[in-house]
Amino acid sequence: MNDVSQARLSRRKLMAAALVMPMAAPAARGAFPAAEVQAGAPDPLIAKAAEWIAANARLDALSVEADDLQGAVFDKARAQGIGGGKACRSRMPEARAWRAKKQEYEQACRSLAKLTGEIRKMRAFTVAGAIAKIELSLHVQYEDWSEHAFEPVEEGIAELRQLALHPLESR
Repeated sequence: MNDVSQARLSRRKLMAAALVMPMAAPAARGAFPAAEVQAGAPDPLIAKAAEWIAANARLDALSVEADDLQGAVFDKARAQGIGGGKACRSRMPEARAWRAKKQEYEQACRSLAKLTGEIRKMRAFTVAGAIAKIELSLHVQYEDWSEHAFEPVEEGIAELRQLALHPLESR
């Protein structure tokens, strides 16, 4: 006997398909390769998100340190009666320390941008990973308004939908 009911598209399946349609492009990239994530293994995206938060905290600390050093340069310049710009370019120990800290800060900015790009390319394999991606995107948006910060939120939501619709495929 040919079971026609299995070939029919139920209302639930139709609604699920409508939710998945916006994810067609991400799904084409390879939805949750089982070989990459073993059952029970933590999602690599969670570790990358934690790495990003730590790197961002370091960047904030470097910014404060650089500001403090620049303030010391300006204070010394004012005491010596020279301009701030000239003092920043001078051989004063405070100016050298400030320039070194500024270079360290700029390198940390580049590293954070690279890490952000790596995270953008990652797919969540677990619900926790998708949530981490969304939370990280909101954190990026809070730290520095970016027109692209909403994209990982959309991707994370799409990945949550995929996990909700096909939980067994993610393992």
